[in-house]
Amino acid sequence: MKILTLAYLFCAASLLPLVVVWARDDLRDHLLILLTACHAMAAGLAGSLPALLHTGPGSAAALLTGYAFMSCLWASSPHRAPFGALTLVSLLYLFSVAATVDRAFLVCVVFAPSPVFAGVTLYQSIRHSDPARRGSLFFNTNHAGAYLALQVFACYWLAAHGPLWIAAFLPLLAVSLALTRCRAAWVGVTAGACVYAVQSGQVHPLGLLGVLVVSAAAAAHVKDAWSVRSALFLAAAELSRQRPLFGWGLDAFRQQQFQAWESLTARHPRLKHRDWTPQAHRVHNDFLEYTLELGNVGVLFLAWPLFNLPWTADPILSAALTCVLADAAFFFPLREVHTAAPFWILAAALAGYAPEAVAPPSWLIAAAVAAVASRILYQFGIKKLLGLIHYRMDDIPRAVRMDPYNGKYLHDRYLETVIRQPATALASAMRALEHFDGAKCLWGVHDQYARAVFRQGNLKIAREAVARSLELNPDIEHTQALKAVLDDLEKKHHDRGRC
Repeated sequence: MKILTLAYLFCAASLLPLVVVWARDDLRDHLLILLTACHAMAAGLAGSLPALLHTGPGSAAALLTGYAFMSCLWASSPHRAPFGALTLVSLLYLFSVAATVDRAFLVCVVFAPSPVFAGVTLYQSIRHSDPARRGSLFFNTNHAGAYLALQVFACYWLAAHGPLWIAAFLPLLAVSLALTRCRAAWVGVTAGACVYAVQSGQVHPLGLLGVLVVSAAAAAHVKDAWSVRSALFLAAAELSRQRPLFGWGLDAFRQQQFQAWESLTARHPRLKHRDWTPQAHRVHNDFLEYTLELGNVGVLFLAWPLFNLPWTADPILSAALTCVLADAAFFFPLREVHTAAPFWILAAALAGYAPEAVAPPSWLIAAAVAAVASRILYQFGIKKLLGLIHYRMDDIPRAVRMDPYNGKYLHDRYLETVIRQPATALASAMRALEHFDGAKCLWGVHDQYARAVFRQGNLKIAREAVARSLELNPDIEHTQALKAVLDDLEKKHHDRGRC
């Protein structure tokens, strides 16, 4: 089992970052989930899983695992949330397993692929004049910068605790990191260096505080990056304000960012002049994104393993973790497997200095369980009852808000908005199709498509879509009226052709 554990850690830290992803960004996540499932199955068969869960890191990871999967019940993106939960759970399981392995091995597997990445980044930076093509094997300079920033400290740790020749890689890593032009990574390295200097007793903390503030201000001063990021931060803060305790569920930002920005600009019209990109799928701030996804209750569980680390036991490892956390204020290294896996492995290496890690207190666990139970009661009891009451009062919009996946409510909402609000009608029909067999609302999609192409003047396709809609549901007056309009137009065109 020990050999299997070492192989699992080696694959997660050394091989997964080398997986070149062209077509999909979540391939590394899938591979980590598969590796974790295989190791957990083997650990269960070998009987070592219960002992793993009774360790400090293991118990904290188990609590957050339970909460992450429970949050899928009220997630606004019920199809994406389970995958996000599996990725987060895999990272926490990796942390728990790594805490049982020798520290030197952990740092070695984290550092192993870094010379390859540094060399490729250096080569591409020299070869390509276009900054957009200087993405190393990650196809993005920000990802490359976040990865290399952590490796600077891993290399320094190995040089300090092992053969000195490893320090020869430090200039390569530093130059490659500088060529990425990733300001968030530069801020992270500065923050890590400050922590190392303070813990080593070389500099007074106040003497380095100014350096960190100035470097962060310099990185944030670039208008093209900070203006867009600050808009994303505001949208994330608005989502956290709307659901402060339990959040929106994992991977919810890409779906909810538009309504959050609309809500913000409605209350603060001056924000309409800010730069806003509808293409962002991340907040570019891991702390804000985890807060809006898991709520304050979930963030408390997520922060507990980090809060419980012996931060003063190893200045270099503390500096490495601080580097990633500072970078996470402007990017999302804790969400990407190629940077999150090394982070949690180094966190486990630091946790090894305190093997008797403290589990969350019983009162905190009891309070969290009570809060989650009340949330489930509200989600599946009170909200459904309120939805039924609003439906009986013919208040369909509120009924849908209370019970957003009720097929009957969505069907009636479609009928109510098919003429005046086609976008809302199509959203209602598509949501019904996602969660039910679709027989009741599939006609609505064809009906809405017919109206869309009819506005573009394509009568032939509109007639085909209407015919399909009436085949599925021939008794709907809206669709019959649209068919009559199309028949009338076709007759007029035919009469003009005869003339």
